[in-house]
Amino acid sequence: MRKFTSFLNTIMKNNILIKYLETTERASYVETLLYKVPNLSLYIKNPRKTKYGTMVFSFSKKRYYIIINNNLSPEFFLYVFLHEYAHVLAHLNYGKEIKPHGKIWQDYFFSLLKQAIEKNLFSIKSSNAIKNQFLIPNIYSKQRDILIKNEMENNDCSQKHIYLKNLSIGDVFTLNNQQTFRILKKIRTRYLCEDVNNGTLYKISGLLKIK
Repeated sequence: MRKFTSFLNTIMKNNILIKYLETTERASYVETLLYKVPNLSLYIKNPRKTKYGTMVFSFSKKRYYIIINNNLSPEFFLYVFLHEYAHVLAHLNYGKEIKPHGKIWQDYFFSLLKQAIEKNLFSIKSSNAIKNQFLIPNIYSKQRDILIKNEMENNDCSQKHIYLKNLSIGDVFTLNNQQTFRILKKIRTRYLCEDVNNGTLYKISGLLKIK
């Protein structure tokens, strides 16, 4: 594993994971899985042309390494991580003699995907794609992988957010609960906003995401 150490960055902190996973819920979930395997490290590196992620086991160090490209969309990053994490679990419990994408690995991968879906870590469209391609037929293939990848990347592109701090004083914005506000002024990292329907004032974080 020495050839990796010169250019890979170890990623174990929640706030760093958010950069790649977009939400604290996804980051916390990944961090929880990482801590369940003490001899596991996650590395995020520059893109490779032939793969999105890999799992490597160092026999001499008795350590697992998950390596993921840094240019993946948030949902697909989580998806690739779960793919590689399933390899860790399969190797950890059954050794190296099993097929890379055989029944044992598939059972781990599908279980992780179901868990992530139950935690609402994927969008509805991506969850449905996973169910339709993998969970309902209970089968894995690289061709189905590509279909899910395309669905996730399209979905991530259509769900891009801007932050409240990117707006200007006087701008009006609407939240998912259909409340509409006008920005009155900035107060440090928060903004004083008025509910345009009833005049109620709120201090809202500048990090509030707005579609």
